Amino acid sequence: MALIESIPVNTFRNYLNILNDSSAKEELKLKATQELSEHFEMIIQSPAYPSFLENSLKIFMRILQDGEPQFIQENTMQHIRKLILEMIHRLPITESLRQHVKPIITMMLKILKTDNEENVLVSLRIIIELHKHFRPSFNPEIQLFLGFVKDIYTNLPNHLAYIFETSSDIWINDLKDLHFDVLLSEAYSVRTIHVEKQLDSNSQQQIYNLLPRGILSLKVLQELPIIVVLMYQIYKNAVHQEVAEFIPLILTTINLQPTITQRNSPQKEIFVDFMGAQIKTLSFLAYIVRIFQEVVITSSLSVTSGMLNLMRNCPKEAAHLRKELLIAARHIFATDLRQKFIPSIDNLFDEDLLIGKGITLDSIRPLAYSTLADLAHHVRQSLSLDVLIKAVNLFSKNVHDETLAVGIQTMSCKLLLNLVDCLRHHSEIEPQKSRAILSKLLKVFVKKFETIAKIQLPLIIHKCKGQSNFGAPTNTTGTVSLSLINVADLKDDQISNEQTKSYGTGSQWVNSVNVAEFRSLVKTLVGGVKTITWGFFNSKFQISETGLPQHEKLFSPEILCSYIDLVHYAMEALDIYTINVNPNQQRTSGLISRSKEEKEVLEHFSGIEAEPKPESVCDFS
Repeated sequence: MALIESIPVNTFRNYLNILNDSSAKEELKLKATQELSEHFEMIIQSPAYPSFLENSLKIFMRILQDGEPQFIQENTMQHIRKLILEMIHRLPITESLRQHVKPIITMMLKILKTDNEENVLVSLRIIIELHKHFRPSFNPEIQLFLGFVKDIYTNLPNHLAYIFETSSDIWINDLKDLHFDVLLSEAYSVRTIHVEKQLDSNSQQQIYNLLPRGILSLKVLQELPIIVVLMYQIYKNAVHQEVAEFIPLILTTINLQPTITQRNSPQKEIFVDFMGAQIKTLSFLAYIVRIFQEVVITSSLSVTSGMLNLMRNCPKEAAHLRKELLIAARHIFATDLRQKFIPSIDNLFDEDLLIGKGITLDSIRPLAYSTLADLAHHVRQSLSLDVLIKAVNLFSKNVHDETLAVGIQTMSCKLLLNLVDCLRHHSEIEPQKSRAILSKLLKVFVKKFETIAKIQLPLIIHKCKGQSNFGAPTNTTGTVSLSLINVADLKDDQISNEQTKSYGTGSQWVNSVNVAEFRSLVKTLVGGVKTITWGFFNSKFQISETGLPQHEKLFSPEILCSYIDLVHYAMEALDIYTINVNPNQQRTSGLISRSKEEKEVLEHFSGIEAEPKPESVCDFS
């Protein structure tokens, strides 16, 4: 407060008077605006703030109303207008602001249609904040705004060629030579202007930036869906029909396809912004898809092709866009539309399509796998055997991928468990192929038991004992070799080989270990093996030409060996239940009384061969 009092309130009033003086120079007005902006937080904490708010808004609105929009970023008046808009956005949400909400929104809607990209982006944020907090009553301006947004989407396909072809720099001798009307009609992003002037026989180059009009800006287009969604939330009944009319425009937008040349243009940020606009539009569809599900389903081919094209074209360096794309896909897969993805679902098991090739995309792998697993889980009964094999290949690899969290490995196990009945069903037509995949699944689960028993459980136990030397075999670099989990041991090229991995014995991994997660994983593995065994008992044998089974025994020697390994490694892995997690989260190892969960797991394990029954379908969402 002392700092506020050190600057007299009259000083701020003087700044406002300078802004209100039509004869004052622009440089002086800019200085006054900068001072107001710099001390804005102090002003709003002052007792004189209510009167300041009343006076300042009148002046701010007059400047925005009477002033001409500027499209050269460096212009003094552009700096003033942008600072004023930013101060309006920073106004605290109080009752004293409520009476000014309607005129502010009216002004912001006008700016949307006439001003440049920078100012329109701030105006959109103001509109969103005021609607979120004050929820003003519906007025015809909202319908006019939605119609304005529809016009932008309607015209977008006509602009596609120009978006990428008119992004190059502009070279002129004098700023006065610019043909603004022509340039602004074809500017969709900021363009650099190089001005060369002759001064004393020396050539001096000045650089400016041409701002696109908000109605053509790709950055503005990215922000429009969220504000339409907000309008629907607030004025649902009044704008229902207007929002329904967006659906064909959305489908057209997500299916726009830049050429290879355009995608590989040196102006990479243009393509990223364009993809961002498309993905935000898909997110808009994901929000309204349940509301207009019947309408969207009639155009389902456009939805599936559009989403797959977005996955295919999404730039590898834009991890944030890929993440938003997957989130939108997850919402769409949660509706009846997921059935429409069955003909093209095999494409989604291609990790280059699902996740992309960028090294920054590792962080979204869990989201990608859980989204795909959720889709596969719900449509599994309709999948062909070839697609089921792709699912088995991908999620078997994930079971053994130690770069993924234990929860994602468990989810992968649950999905594989849920595919067993589908494989059994396909054995009616292709018995040999189906049983071969069941055999592979058994090996995957047994190998995971082996990894837990030989590598992970010893690390956990030694950590719980507080030992610094975990006692695990290490190589010369001090890492624990995990060659045991090399999926190549499955001896089948249908399951992708996993490279031998290594873990540091120090502790980053062990410190993050959650015993409950490993118990859940072991429990899922036991249930999975029980279900796989049920699948063997209930699937068809290969029939020979004589009409008799080729094998008198249910299990081949190879499968029997897997069951022998299962008993050996699973019993060791079950020692995870000997680790006591006491209330203060200190883990200790030792014999303890059997918990209810452990008894259940042991009963399931003992019943694998006795009377195998399928585990109930697992929910891993």
